[in-house]
Amino acid sequence: MRESRRIDQRFKPPVKGIDLWQAMNYVPLDEVGRDFIYNGHTSATICYTAGSRPVLERTVGDVCGKTSDPLDRLGLLTSFVAEQVRWAGFHEHEKGVRLPVDRNFTEEQILKSGFGWCNEQSRLLCALAQIADIPARIVFASNREGTFGHVVIEVLTPRGWMMIDQSLDCLFLHDGRPLSAWEVWHDPSQRDYFQPIYRAACQQLRKALGPDLLSRDFKMCMEEEPLSGFGSLGYCNCFV
Repeated sequence: MRESRRIDQRFKPPVKGIDLWQAMNYVPLDEVGRDFIYNGHTSATICYTAGSRPVLERTVGDVCGKTSDPLDRLGLLTSFVAEQVRWAGFHEHEKGVRLPVDRNFTEEQILKSGFGWCNEQSRLLCALAQIADIPARIVFASNREGTFGHVVIEVLTPRGWMMIDQSLDCLFLHDGRPLSAWEVWHDPSQRDYFQPIYRAACQQLRKALGPDLLSRDFKMCMEEEPLSGFGSLGYCNCFV
């Protein structure tokens, strides 16, 4: 009989395909340390083969146009995903039917559907960023107690890693400096800066969708300190 290991006790979400693979195979920061995650886990080399994902390439071209600055391109792509592939709760709010969690969609299908769970939105934005020549990876986050969480992305900018919350259209920049997922919660000065900003974004979502829906599907948005949902972090390379 095989010995049970910590990864074997990992929560198995009710998703399928690549979303399940990613959820079961991220690297926890607590187990490997910051130096490995931020210096060794993800290459700055883009592996994308031009022409292999024409729908996504056209999307990047349409959204970014002639914009060349990486941060400007990321801002445009993040807003596009937040507005055109809205978080799943909007689907239920508008159509009266909860979006299935196990769609096993490609990024193109997610884009076409117009809605996505945070793990789907993050995968789409991760792909778009790489096609835009910006290294990107997925971040699985939760509070330290593991009672609520979220999925976002990190991108490698010329000034370092930056977290992006594609569900709430939020780039984590402070005075022009990108902030990593680790810094957003674990650096007290950055936490104090971003907490009211992120809380306000969550309150906007509560106003739009109501507490009942969010209490079930996006508990982090209901917390007084929603940034605590980034207390525990796991990283997953997602190459388009």
